Amino acid sequence: MANVYTVRRNIEFLEEIVGEVPEGCTTLKCNDKGLRSLRGIERLPQITTLDISNNQVQSLEFITGSNVTYLDISRNQVQSLEFITGSNVTYLDISNNQVQSLEFITGSNVTFLDISYNQVQSLEFITGSNVTHLYISGNQVQSLEFITGSNVTTLNISYNQVQSLEFITGSNVTHLNISGNQVQSLEFISGSNVTELYISGNPCYDEFVELGESVEKAKEKYPDSLDVKGADWLMEE
Repeated sequence: MANVYTVRRNIEFLEEIVGEVPEGCTTLKCNDKGLRSLRGIERLPQITTLDISNNQVQSLEFITGSNVTYLDISRNQVQSLEFITGSNVTYLDISNNQVQSLEFITGSNVTFLDISYNQVQSLEFITGSNVTHLYISGNQVQSLEFITGSNVTTLNISYNQVQSLEFITGSNVTHLNISGNQVQSLEFISGSNVTELYISGNPCYDEFVELGESVEKAKEKYPDSLDVKGADWLMEE
């Protein structure tokens, strides 16, 4: 595509290719090229989509000041969301990094956040953020606390350590994937806004089986409008 520039050689900093990117290009791809820093992206004002997955970047520094709205920085070595605040990024894929907290997401422009397979232990800081779609599977989260009062409507928190659906009631979540956790009961689902629930790989899945894997019977027991499914949910972008 004419508006996409793909880096073909190994570089350490984006400033190394500033003079190579045509003015008409809005998308920059630099995958698996040994990139260590975003330095130079602020000198590429035409770039709004940046894909730098599979590199060695350790920080989001320099994203502030750029015009990037879509950032794929998955499979790097980023340890913090620092510097995302004040940037123009609305779509952030930072999966498979080393981030330990959602700190700094509050006050950012991010509405879509994929932070799967990091080291996050809590949903703290999601409240007050602009995030509506949160993919946080494969972390170390133990509770849905802080989801209440957030703007999140789609939550994939599969393969964490969550033991209860407490706090889902009163939240804005309509699509919930909590497969592969330690949830003991469907308690708290009543009164929530959830319309799609994925619960396979939890102790409470047996409770659903006892209902004959019947959506109708699940709705009778938990009388809100639910679409309960036992299969893992493969959320697509």
